[in-house]
Amino acid sequence: MTCCVVVDVGGILSPSLRRLSITRCDFHRSTRCRISAPRLTSLQLVVFYGRAPFLEEMPLLVNGNVRLEDCSCADICKNKRYYGDCGDDNCRGCFGSRGDGSSVLLQRLSSATDLKLTSYPNVFIFRKDFMFCTTFSDLKTLLFNEWCLKPGFGALDYFLRNSPVMEKLTIQLENCFLQVW
Repeated sequence: MTCCVVVDVGGILSPSLRRLSITRCDFHRSTRCRISAPRLTSLQLVVFYGRAPFLEEMPLLVNGNVRLEDCSCADICKNKRYYGDCGDDNCRGCFGSRGDGSSVLLQRLSSATDLKLTSYPNVFIFRKDFMFCTTFSDLKTLLFNEWCLKPGFGALDYFLRNSPVMEKLTIQLENCFLQVW
């Protein structure tokens, strides 16, 4: 699915789907679409608008590529809290995202051997998922961008501690500038 509107869809369910690609699609701004595909081996997900979908169990996942865009992503705290927990009921990014008791993305991606996790630094959903201490037992290759550097290299530390067989780590710095004096 490319450049589509998934706003009114409560969930995507397929017990037999092996590969799923959802790129530059619009999701609902206040509720999360649920994706259930237990036989999925490959996932490409680019959230362009709305909240990142809630992933259900994907025990056979090998490759995952998740990109969270900044332009209209609803998982951004207006009070600039890094974990989406500002407590302000008027913050549309945080409201409804706290206290649900489960990981949105990372826990369901934990069986992958190859992951690409890219996001604009303001989007908090990856950082919020760290609180669930998922172990990536099979992860060998990981790519992420500068979101992992804030705050205090937390994501980098998290993945290094929770990926015991990682062989290759790539940090793609897209928005860093070199200042020459």
